[in-house]
Amino acid sequence: MSHTYVQNLLHVVFSTKGRRKFIPLEHRKNLWGYMAGVCSKEKILPHEIGGMDDHAHLLIQLPPTLSLSDAVQEIKTGSSRWMGKDFSWQRGFAAFSVSASNKAAVVRYIRTQDNPHKQWDYVSDLIALLKNHGVPYDPKYVFD
Repeated sequence: MSHTYVQNLLHVVFSTKGRRKFIPLEHRKNLWGYMAGVCSKEKILPHEIGGMDDHAHLLIQLPPTLSLSDAVQEIKTGSSRWMGKDFSWQRGFAAFSVSASNKAAVVRYIRTQDNPHKQWDYVSDLIALLKNHGVPYDPKYVFD
């Protein structure tokens, strides 16, 4: 086969370092746009980017030549620099594969981040995502 066909649709979540509320509402749209620009530069297709004051959600499609870890590192490094010297993201991230049939639901979830967070904080949200996707975790290592 002379061509490569890949559907690497991923929901990626990561927090600010220490889950500090470093992303004010008035900066979010610009930060998400900057992250989308980093994605495009790396040939990552950003379907949706959003989040809250202490974390980001991205629905991205990776090219077959780029690893997930490298993609997230590029996005986090570029956006940290753009935000300034006092800003940084947590070291790790969570990522979940998304089927094409669930893409619209994940886009809707990212766009309406305010709704689930009226009831849940970032930690509760992440634990729910981990459980819903069957990802085993140890709480003492997840939130350092």
